[in-house]
Amino acid sequence: MNKKGQKRLRIVLAIFTFFVLLLWFTIPRMGSFLVVKDKPVKADALIILMGNIPDRALEAFDLYKQGYARKIIIVMANRYGIDFFREKGISLDGQTTITKKALVGMGVPAEDIIILPGDAKSTQEEAEALRKYIALHRQVDTVLLVSSSYHTRRAKLIFNNEMKKSGERVTIVSCPSKYTGFKENDWWKDRESSKIVFFEYLKIINVLLF
Repeated sequence: MNKKGQKRLRIVLAIFTFFVLLLWFTIPRMGSFLVVKDKPVKADALIILMGNIPDRALEAFDLYKQGYARKIIIVMANRYGIDFFREKGISLDGQTTITKKALVGMGVPAEDIIILPGDAKSTQEEAEALRKYIALHRQVDTVLLVSSSYHTRRAKLIFNNEMKKSGERVTIVSCPSKYTGFKENDWWKDRESSKIVFFEYLKIINVLLF
């Protein structure tokens, strides 16, 4: 191999080594990057995002009992097909109703739970519902955001973007659920956690681009 060929080979090997090292240090941190854990503070309200109900409801209950918020907000989630069951005389609770029942069952007074209309199908629509609520309740300037741990990076990004539209200074404090079970530090060893990481990054890219 001539000198020019050797030089090219060294460049290729250097580039390859760089990317291997980059992946070596980056991949293990991809899970933990998704989790945004702010220090809880006294807030005007706490909002639970719909999705996985048990872990989010449990975290919200803990924060409520510790006195971080006196009101718990839930945006009415879209209930695909539920009207069909009602037409048939079949009672079927949606995510929002189930979450409220769980909180009341744990000891949260029903009057401390605020259900916002919205028919929300996404985190974006939940953020929009909260923005509209704050527009009518300007005394609310700090909100605890409770969701599954892996969802908090994207959720806080969406809520911060939406709150800017309100023209009000609203502080969003991310409170990831400690009950989620997401393996953030060794996610690649767990099939479910690997799927979560893959799809969360796709969704974050979507938020940033669109």
